This record gives sequence, C-alpha cells and structure tokens, in this order.
Amino acid sequence: MAQFPPMPVLTRNQRTEAGAVDRTRWHEHPMTGGNLPEPRVEKMRGPKLVALWAVLIALSWGVVIGIGYGLWTLATALN
Repeated sequence: MAQFPPMPVLTRNQRTEAGAVDRTRWHEHPMTGGNLPEPRVEKMRGPKLVALWAVLIALSWGVVIGIGYGLWTLATALN
C-alpha cells in the first residue's frame, strides 16, 4: 500500500495549492455567526418586498386559473 504524506492542517485564512478555500473575503452571518462569502447583499424590505410578494401571488393565481381553464376546456371538448 502506498504511503502518502500527512495532510497539512489548514488554518481558517490559509490558501494552499491543495485547493483550500480562501476565506479572506468572507464575513460573519449576523444571526448564526457562520461565514458567508462576499459580496454582501442587502435584504429587501418595505414596499419593495410587499410589491414582490403581491406580484408572485398574482402570477401564481394566474397559473392556477389558467390550468383550471385549460382542464375545463378539455373536459367540455371531450363530452
């Protein structure tokens, strides 16, 4: 069996040729303290978020109504 050299112990911010992740451009998550990659993305809040949800709800209802209409048309055509 081949003997391989021991794996190096990498610290948090080290870069190696072995492919360790460069964590020098990461920041801490505000709630969990975990690491997140840069760039930071601002949360959407307020009226923009409400408008987005309203559009998504309207589109989903449009899909449901469209499927219902398609099924109704198919059912009446087969009778």
